[in-house]
Amino acid sequence: EGHVSTNLKLLLIGDSVMVQLAQAFDEIIMGSGHTDNANEMQTRRVVWEAWRGHDGGTVVAPTRGGGVSAMWRMTALLSRSREGKPPANSGGGGWSDKEIDGFL
Repeated sequence: EGHVSTNLKLLLIGDSVMVQLAQAFDEIIMGSGHTDNANEMQTRRVVWEAWRGHDGGTVVAPTRGGGVSAMWRMTALLSRSREGKPPANSGGGGWSDKEIDGFL
């Protein structure tokens, strides 16, 4: 069983492939005793859903080592031209300040 310990604060940004990688990373950085669903739900928080049943933003805190792991689903660039556009899988791949605030 692999374990990772970090005190870093990581933000993983990307599409559905990054969501899957972030979910796998979250599993290996959660503190001991977080292998059952009840404890995992207490440690890993879905900040918002991209659409029903699909993570749009997540946070794991604290990680083993005291860090934070967050994931932000985005299918386009984090640029001014995409600000305020519809989010991933809603016809845009945009982003908004409200999504950023959800991580704080």
